[in-house]
Amino acid sequence: MGVRIGSFFVLAVVAVVLGSCGKAPSLSLDDVEAVRFTALSSGTSRMASDTEVERFVEYYSEAHNLADDFGTTPPAAIDVTLKSGGTLTVSGGGEHFQTVSRGDKQYNIESEGLHQMLQEIASQS
Repeated sequence: MGVRIGSFFVLAVVAVVLGSCGKAPSLSLDDVEAVRFTALSSGTSRMASDTEVERFVEYYSEAHNLADDFGTTPPAAIDVTLKSGGTLTVSGGGEHFQTVSRGDKQYNIESEGLHQMLQEIASQS
């Protein structure tokens, strides 16, 4: 019996650890209603052009999932209004990773293209 309980405990711990490294939600151009860029330090905000939305979705789709056990205060955010009525926010621009928030879930990803895009947004004033 002790082995079964011990094995169950190990499996439960592994499930919790692996569950914290979730995969960010997928995103396609067909999902996107509108995209807003915001420089968080200045509060400057603007709607993204069609070309910028296409670049954003491309960079987002290329991003690699990372562990979700670290974070930082981001200088910029990209808010995506989805056609489904939901929202997805990608923040970053300081470190080389981005944080994706959708509903009550949060994921860390890494995309050089998103990093550069968020740095450009952060430099807007």
